[in-house]
Amino acid sequence: MAPGKQIRRTAQVALDGTRPFHDRDTYRRFAEDAAAAGLDGLTVRGPRPDGRGVPAAAFDTVVPTHAACGT
Repeated sequence: MAPGKQIRRTAQVALDGTRPFHDRDTYRRFAEDAAAAGLDGLTVRGPRPDGRGVPAAAFDTVVPTHAACGT
């Protein structure tokens, strides 16, 4: 690795994952747990026409939650 560079650890919510999006508090706890586990980032897939990805109703929760949790 080049001097001064760091390895970043990122996780992505599965395309068919729905549990983290049950409600705002569940997603917040999920993101906090990811940050506590040492992950630098947490990614999700946007709402898709086939119903997979972040449910459209939960999408507005994702960005502010990540900003608050540092993921």
